[in-house]
Amino acid sequence: MKTKKAYLIAVGSELLNSKANRYAPILFSKLSKAGIRLQGEITAKDTIKDIKDAVDFCAKRGNIIIITGGLGPTFDDLTRQAASAFLKEPLTCSKKIINFLKRKYGKRISQENLYNQSLAFKKALLFENERGTAFAQMLNKENKTFIFLPGPMREWEPIWDKKIFPLLKKKGDKIFFSSVRLAGLTECELQEKILPDIKKFKDLDYTVLAGPYICELLFFGSNKNNFLSFKKSVKKTLKNNIYSLKSRNLAQVLKIIFTKKKLTLSLAESCTGGLISSMITSVPGSSVFYLGGVNSYSNLSKTKILSVKKSTLKKYGAVSLECAEEMALGVKKIFGSDFSVSVTGIAGPGGGTKKKPVGTVCFAFCSPNFKYSVSVFFDGDRDFVRMSAANFALFGLLKLIQFYRRRQ
Repeated sequence: MKTKKAYLIAVGSELLNSKANRYAPILFSKLSKAGIRLQGEITAKDTIKDIKDAVDFCAKRGNIIIITGGLGPTFDDLTRQAASAFLKEPLTCSKKIINFLKRKYGKRISQENLYNQSLAFKKALLFENERGTAFAQMLNKENKTFIFLPGPMREWEPIWDKKIFPLLKKKGDKIFFSSVRLAGLTECELQEKILPDIKKFKDLDYTVLAGPYICELLFFGSNKNNFLSFKKSVKKTLKNNIYSLKSRNLAQVLKIIFTKKKLTLSLAESCTGGLISSMITSVPGSSVFYLGGVNSYSNLSKTKILSVKKSTLKKYGAVSLECAEEMALGVKKIFGSDFSVSVTGIAGPGGGTKKKPVGTVCFAFCSPNFKYSVSVFFDGDRDFVRMSAANFALFGLLKLIQFYRRRQ
């Protein structure tokens, strides 16, 4: 399959010394849906020379060059100037941008910043930024497409999805694309399970995006029959680990199920400290099913609020199946929910013992007529343990509600 090649240039000195850039996997997924392959990424300092060198490198290798950042009004925003020098395409003050900025900011923007922010390529398509000042731009030259995006993802993503993606889709090959989101498998375990199919369907493109206790398999190709055959086989092979075939996260999937079945949920969190609650409430409409949670980080809160017995803590400890069960029952009683989940563990870096090392996390799950508890070990740093525990809890809850529905 002949796929158009794209390169990403992330502009910003801060990306080399203080901030992490995570745009490559996000843009890989978005480009794949348009039949375009992201071939590589470069991070460039905020200098004319570095940006020009990056554009030169990518333009020699790709059909589509995407540049994020450096489009603001300040002295170190030099992306347009560098690209103008390389492409030999003049910049001009765009009346469209000036009028937009005046309407939006009035006298709050200085004349100097107004001038700098309004610079645009004369032949470029301009895309209004609903969440900031920097317009996105798309310029075609010598059978190559140059796309200039604002630095913050919250600004460029709506522009991409609504305006740029439909245009790129016309440039890409006719392809079939799918995303399979999974939990409970490492990247290596996933590869081992699907390797026979990958060897069988060599004309498809594949990639895996790994996360804490979750991962995502992306695949696409132009041969419809092979694409559908691989998808069917993957669904069968990975059926116990799949939670979404529609690019939804675990919280979004749970919201759909709980809302449809008119069921409710409550949470008791210790080592995750409200992380699971935050994931659930980030989904619009979650108040329909999520009644609330208790952040029971201390033993005092476990006994005073969740009614965990002091004797349980003394005999088994806070990180135990017995404590987790009492936490889940306690929070279920407080809120009167149909389902409840509790989490208690040792996220680290300290607090571990030989019997209960850092990474040990205990969970309890309650439904209207069934409950169970489980202890799991996550090997990683504090953030990894906490995120893994949160994803495990959500996936475990999904499995429980699926079991509950089958019993109805």
